[in-house]
Amino acid sequence: MANDKQGGGSQDNRYVAALAMRGANPALKIIVYVCYGIIALGSLALVSPPYETAFKLGALGILVGALLIVAILVLIRYQALTQETPLPVRPAPVPPPVPGPRHLSSADRRLILETLDEAREAAQKFLSGYNANIKITQVRANVFLPEYTDNDAAKPCVLKIKPGLHQNMNRPKEIEIPLKPGQGATGRAFESSSSRVAIRLPSDQGGGWEAVFEITAALAEIIDPDLKWVISMPLMDGNRKPIGVMSVDGLVEEFTFDALNRCTVPLTNCSLAIAGIIMGN
Repeated sequence: MANDKQGGGSQDNRYVAALAMRGANPALKIIVYVCYGIIALGSLALVSPPYETAFKLGALGILVGALLIVAILVLIRYQALTQETPLPVRPAPVPPPVPGPRHLSSADRRLILETLDEAREAAQKFLSGYNANIKITQVRANVFLPEYTDNDAAKPCVLKIKPGLHQNMNRPKEIEIPLKPGQGATGRAFESSSSRVAIRLPSDQGGGWEAVFEITAALAEIIDPDLKWVISMPLMDGNRKPIGVMSVDGLVEEFTFDALNRCTVPLTNCSLAIAGIIMGN
């Protein structure tokens, strides 16, 4: 049905174009427009005085003659329009490219892993000022990158740890955990383009995570039960668009939100470095 309507609209356009003599020879256009004028004057003469029969017959003859000329020329122009090659169909718009590189070289991966270790050390050193019991073996780090539906950045994505881009993580299911934008500290950092901190609730409050992080029961089973806190830093491209997230988290030892929020400062250089590596800078 949509095609029928489309065809009908195109046919109507040809009628209008033929009546207006669009694209026709200039001489033919002049003849048709003169005839239009004669038709208008003839029509006016038929309804205006004098009312003598001879005058009316003369006006009618001129009117009919002009109408006949117009009909012939418009018909010829309409047939010419129907035989013209239609305009080419515009190609479908190309979807926006997926942010970030599609592949990382072995050298890129090595640099990212080294930077993740620097981030772990920076976090352990800073947080030891609040709790001396924290050990470097309790601090982990990883890089989440978006995976887009149909490889189209305009469509929804899911955030996943890029294979191999993690340090001190040894739970396979946790390494493969999928997070939507807005889900978990990682998803919220990606969605908001700003750092986010998450703290596991005390056992008397359920021992889970705040509802704002949208951690489902299925995700809660995947997350290490000893995980106590997460600091997520967005990775930005040159246009300040998020291309991923660097997360540093810790097991066993607990810290206040204020301490973890302050810890984002020494981690900033690491996140900037990883973003630069990913973008090829």
